[in-house]
Amino acid sequence: MQGEIKELQGHCLFDQRFLKAWHIERPVFKKHHFEKTLHELVQFPERTSSAILRAEILATETSSDENIPGYTLTHRMHRRILPRRPALDTDMLQDCFFFNSEDSGAMLVVFRPLDLTSIPFYHPKVAALAFHYDELACSIAYEPLSNSFADDRLNRTLRMLLQIIVKHATGHANDYQKRVHHDLIVPRDAFQDANQRLKRTYAARYYQGWIEKTDPGKHVFEDLCITAFLLELWKCQPFAKKHPIRFVDVGCGNGLLVDLLVQEGKLGYGFDLRARKSWSSGLYSPQGQAQLKEMILQPQCFMSEVIRSSHIHDGIFRSDEFLIGNHADELTPWIPVLSALSTVPEGDLPIRDGEEVALMDVPGFLIIPCCMHIFSGAKHSGSVTKGKAEGGGRYAAYVAFLQQVCTALGFVTLQEALRIPSTRNKALVAMQRWLVEDIGVPIAERAHGRHARLLALCKTIIVKHGGADEFLNHTIKLAQSTKVGH
Repeated sequence: MQGEIKELQGHCLFDQRFLKAWHIERPVFKKHHFEKTLHELVQFPERTSSAILRAEILATETSSDENIPGYTLTHRMHRRILPRRPALDTDMLQDCFFFNSEDSGAMLVVFRPLDLTSIPFYHPKVAALAFHYDELACSIAYEPLSNSFADDRLNRTLRMLLQIIVKHATGHANDYQKRVHHDLIVPRDAFQDANQRLKRTYAARYYQGWIEKTDPGKHVFEDLCITAFLLELWKCQPFAKKHPIRFVDVGCGNGLLVDLLVQEGKLGYGFDLRARKSWSSGLYSPQGQAQLKEMILQPQCFMSEVIRSSHIHDGIFRSDEFLIGNHADELTPWIPVLSALSTVPEGDLPIRDGEEVALMDVPGFLIIPCCMHIFSGAKHSGSVTKGKAEGGGRYAAYVAFLQQVCTALGFVTLQEALRIPSTRNKALVAMQRWLVEDIGVPIAERAHGRHARLLALCKTIIVKHGGADEFLNHTIKLAQSTKVGH
């Protein structure tokens, strides 16, 4: 049975330069679990401190001047640790040495900062850290700086580091599988670099000038993250590589995301059924403010009655417009439908061998669901079996419902857990669409009536999920309400 973490004192037997700190007896994990965990912490030091952004591995070598009696060096990893807040902390270069015992089967890993005169806040104030494993115990030790002594903060930090190692190594021993995976669409480093730049450029002004009742600590930094994600997404999107892309923020709320994208040189606009105080407060740029429109979405081809007004958006978008649904609430399920209808191609399209219909690059959309609604504006029941089976409750069921709608329309839809300060961080991203409206239609006849066939398919999907008859009345009531969302 694995013991508890206990404090130790005295010099380490493997090297008298190191002082003992903490250990745990009879670890339930094996040497290879320990080694895997330490490799992960070298690559992902942000798991040990929220003040760390990431690490960059600069080199991996099999030789070094670092020697530990009785141990053989297997490899050295040279890394740079980047801080999350560069204005407060500096980068740090560090060597990470992996040793194997020559006779006992033990393993030793040493982290040694290269510059001991300027150790940043996020790293313990020590000359080196040592992590030791054998079948009897797993321990952490440190080499003190000259003329320094251990204080309570260092002691707590060392204990926390050992706890993290034990937790992750035990997880590997139990074959733990991570449930949430980030950075599946946009590379982590590109996103983080863009987000850091945006925060340096915009965060202080928006945070200090925020006049909405909502929390700027959440909304400002969340929209900065989404902006960074979109900017990097459009760099690798197939459609955007060939055509200039525009955006429409459907249900743009406070309008911050629109202003950020416009200031970053992107063409587009946002609309919502009611203007927010921020729109005319002077907080936003003149260019961004000009692209915020007070309009009610009324997808006219699905409405039994229509209202004619300059404040009505008819649901028809340009063929080069990327739709954004960032907590768009009642408008959320409409986004894939309207995106599909705006990008129906004309003429014949090539079909690859073995495929029934053509696959087309499209501007696509980004949906970040929050409040859960169906096409009528009513609340989603949360009854999708897939969502409950995954153990995610009503929110997972709603994401599964949206995924079903996207798939039925032919979209190749990717899911991403965004790095935003919100528990509702699931994103659905579409950049390609199968022309499912051509299924069963002779190839020679496909170019004719494609839009009508897709419209009929959309109506079938909407009816299947409750219809849209009450949508217009629902949105008019919302416009007359005094409640304001994000």
